[in-house]
This record gives sequence, C-alpha cells and structure tokens, in this order.
Amino acid sequence: MDNNKKLLSSISDLFLFSALFPFVNFNLVPVDTQPFTFLIGIFGITFSSLKFYANKIFRLSALLIIIGLIFASSISSGESYYLYRGIYNYVSFIFYLFIFAYLYKYDLVKNKLIVLANYIYILFAILQIFFPKLINLFVSSRVNNTFYMGRGLSSLTPEPTHLGVILILLSILIFINSGYKLKKFAILHTINLLSIFLISRSMSIIVIILMASTLLIVFNITKLLNKKFFKYFLGLVSFFLIGVWYSIKYQTRIYRILISININDFFVSLQNVINADLSISNRLQHFVIPILSFFRDFGSPHAFDDINQSTLLINSELEFFNQSTQAFKIMSFWGDWIYTLGIFGVISLFIIFYPLFLKKYSLTKSPLIIFITLLITSVPISLPIVPAVIAGFYFKRKV
Repeated sequence: MDNNKKLLSSISDLFLFSALFPFVNFNLVPVDTQPFTFLIGIFGITFSSLKFYANKIFRLSALLIIIGLIFASSISSGESYYLYRGIYNYVSFIFYLFIFAYLYKYDLVKNKLIVLANYIYILFAILQIFFPKLINLFVSSRVNNTFYMGRGLSSLTPEPTHLGVILILLSILIFINSGYKLKKFAILHTINLLSIFLISRSMSIIVIILMASTLLIVFNITKLLNKKFFKYFLGLVSFFLIGVWYSIKYQTRIYRILISININDFFVSLQNVINADLSISNRLQHFVIPILSFFRDFGSPHAFDDINQSTLLINSELEFFNQSTQAFKIMSFWGDWIYTLGIFGVISLFIIFYPLFLKKYSLTKSPLIIFITLLITSVPISLPIVPAVIAGFYFKRKV
C-alpha cells in the first residue's frame, strides 16, 4: 500500500471513529455536538485523496436543501447564533452524506470500528454508575447519577434519550455493514436492546421502539406464520416483557408515568400525563407543531428561531398542551427538517427515502422503518451517523 492509500485509510478511520462519538466534545464547545468530525473531513479532503461522492439522488436532495436553507436564512431576524447554527447543521448534513457515500463506495467503512464504538458506549454507561463524574470529562452531561432512583444513564451522550438513539443507530450501521445479516452480531444487538430498556430507560426511545415494532408487524402481517420471522417477533416480545418486569420491580420513571394513566378516561388522562411531564410535552410539541405549521403556512420554510412563536399560535387553537415550549431549538429531526426547509425539505425526504422501498435496492425493510421512526425524536440534524446510515442503505448491498 502506497503512502497516499495509507493516509486515506487513516483519515477515513479517524473520520468514522469521530463520527461515532458526536457528543464527545471534551467541554470545549458550548453546544452538545462536537465539530471535530467536520474538521477532520475538511483536513482529509485538503491533504489526502478523501473526496465527495454523490449519486443523482443525493445531488438533487442537496440542491433542494440548499434552496430551503436560503429561504430560511433570509427570513431569520433573531440572534445570529441561531442563523449560524442552522446553516452549519444542514451544510454539515450534506457534507457528511457526500463523504460517507465516498467511503461506502470505495469500501472504507470498517465494521470493527463501529463494533468497538458500540462496546465503548456500553462500558462508559456501566462506569457511570460507579464514577458519575467521569462522564463530565468527555461530554456536557445533563444527567446526575440517579440510576438507582429510576432514571437512566447517558454514557458518552448528554442524556439517556441520546444514548438510546446512538445504540439504535449503531445497531443499524452494524447490521448494514454485516450484509444485512442479523445473526453475525446477534449478541451485540441483544446487548443494545437490553441496554435501552435497562440502562438508558428513555421513555421516548421505548415508545419509538414500540411504534417501529407495530409498523413492522403491520407491514409483515402475512409473514407472522413464517418460522424465522415469528422467532424474531417472539424475541422482541421477550425483551419488552423484561423491560416491563424491570420497570415494575424498580418503579422506574416510565412505570410511574404509565400507572398514572386512567384507562376509563384515556384521552384526558393521557393529556394530563403529557402536560405533567415537561420533557414529554416539549418533545411531542417539537414534532407535532412543525407538521401543523407546514400545512398552516402552505409548506413555506421558517426562520431558525421562531418555533416558539408558531407553538404559541397553534396551541391557542389546538388547546391540548398546557404550556407552550419556549425553546428555540427543535428537538426532533423530522420536526426541524420539515419546519425549517418547508416543501423543499419534504420533497428532498421523498427523493431520498422513496427509492429505498423499491425492489431495486433489495433492502431488508426492518432497519429502514426503525431508522425513519427513530428520527421523530431528539436527533440533531448535524449528527453524522444519520447520513452515514443513509449512505449505507444506498451503497452497501445485501449479501
């Protein structure tokens, strides 16, 4: 191997490994996600043979994203921080998508690095139980050590929800890079699922898993009698039952929320639960309000910093959420994308995801459905693992 190929291989490995730890910022920046992956990518393009690659789908989607970004930027009149942050988020998404497309096209994504990163997350989650302050050296954690009081752990992420997101995304990446073969890393996938229920304990991620599982059953209803599919279905039910037993035994936050719901007056009771927990209320608003705003404003893009204004207007008519979110940052990938980019964002999503459901790509639909469902929740636009998964779907074939 000549020096250029060695340098490309080293830069590619460094870029990938950095991308797998998007929240490890060593408290050097005032935001959750780190910029190191972006900088490594720029360095690689400048000083090595690392390049962008984009098929027609990616190029057209990028063009629509840029058009939507221009509209959103032109109507943003608040603090410049939100303008620069919004531009960086979407530009970095395109940047990561094009680089990961190149890495996948030339087989430079090493599965062993993804597996190693996965085990590191699990290791640090365990260490957090005994040495909670250790985590603060690496990330801006918003969670104290309340593991024995029913709250989940965050590992090398800011909060338990993000840990759940990362574990699911890593499992999808490992599954893709294993040629869509579940058995190859079945133990690791099992550890990840158990970790979401027993370590992360994120209510929103567990709801996402239940939603994705329901969709998988609906789309595969005719396969339930298939022995192989039924075996996986029973396995998923077993994990769910373990999670239920654990939540009841240790009276976790999820358990306390669920037992407060009155079945006899389900809708009112559910509304009360949502409004009683500000975290749940805000996350739900950050998905629902952008979609309602999209239709109310006829698909027009919105400013980066006015979601709170739209929330106040819509909540006054909706009369469901007692307290409108005051946050300027949208805590939903789909919510942010649709609200900020408007019709340009919706079309770009259709262009990216519709082909993946066609026979041409012969994908196993399960990880795709889980991935799409996961992006409802608090996944930052600038998270490099998201475009990595998309590139993997397109360029890594089933074997």
